[in-house]
Amino acid sequence: MNLDIYYNQLSVEEVEQQEAFAFLSLLGEIGGFLGLLLGASVLTVCEIFDFIVITVAAFWKKKKGEKHEQDTHAEV
Repeated sequence: MNLDIYYNQLSVEEVEQQEAFAFLSLLGEIGGFLGLLLGASVLTVCEIFDFIVITVAAFWKKKKGEKHEQDTHAEV
């Protein structure tokens, strides 16, 4: 048995890969991204806390105003 192999072209293409990031650069990029996400989540928690405090204060002020108004009408 004889096997003959023929190629269309007798050329070789060489592919060389290079890393896009050095290891320390990759760690820096990941750390920066995590810092951004963590900062955004802390800011969001602060905004939610601020919203709750303002809402409760407004509700309490409204209730206090209604009670004071009822006391004023009762005295008249």
